[in-house]
Amino acid sequence: MIYKGSNIVNKIGNGNRIYLGNRLIYQLLQQPVEYQLPDIPFFFNFNAKNYADGVIPNTEGSIFGEDLIFNNVDGLDVYDDHLIFNDSCSFSKIYDSESKNPLNRSYGEPLTIIAKVRNPNNDELHLLANRSSDYNWMFRIYGAAWLHTSEGVMTDCPNVPLDSSQPNIVAIRCLTDGTGYGYNYTTGEQGETMGVNYGGESDGFAIFGGYADTEAGETFIGGEFYWIYVSTEQLTDEQILQVITYNENGKFTPPSVDDGGDDDIVI
Repeated sequence: MIYKGSNIVNKIGNGNRIYLGNRLIYQLLQQPVEYQLPDIPFFFNFNAKNYADGVIPNTEGSIFGEDLIFNNVDGLDVYDDHLIFNDSCSFSKIYDSESKNPLNRSYGEPLTIIAKVRNPNNDELHLLANRSSDYNWMFRIYGAAWLHTSEGVMTDCPNVPLDSSQPNIVAIRCLTDGTGYGYNYTTGEQGETMGVNYGGESDGFAIFGGYADTEAGETFIGGEFYWIYVSTEQLTDEQILQVITYNENGKFTPPSVDDGGDDDIVI
């Protein structure tokens, strides 16, 4: 016989609960489901859910391999899943030479940027810039998300409108045929496909700023940041959705609970 204290276990099944009379005294939660990024090289993936003490850790397996360490944390309002920028707070990386910067792109080289952001006031926000003394490209958040290339006008660059009333999940995808376009996964709107003409090579990049070597007034002040993923590969639609699912859910979903059924263990 099996006992719980002086009580006999009178039913053992395949469920995940144990009852003492009508009282639930043990419940085994189902194992959580683990989400993964696509099996494709990515430069970095930063999620505000993981922010702590001025740092957003990079996702394991990234090419960049460094964490995002803010140069100023006093201007950040920290929430469970996002950061609000009330002051200039950025991160920058400068390489020994332009040739060592993996983010440099030339004509026909792919680039995929996926991010979740909100621009409540339609300000000129500067989320990611591959620029120092020269610039290769910049990912800007205005009334639209757009990739500023050697073409300095938003309407001449891959872009997609944003809805300022809510966080937007957007992607800019630059393809091997030399074209690119933006897509807003929150509103379902796709931007026009157009040519991508990258600028000159840069020896550094900045996140939440417009330059790697100086702030120069280009910041993310007024913006809300949730997460960003960057790959120098051309992701498929399915892979982009996988990135979104990973970042929206974290590595694990909340564990679900069996409804008991006939297989619960009764004591």
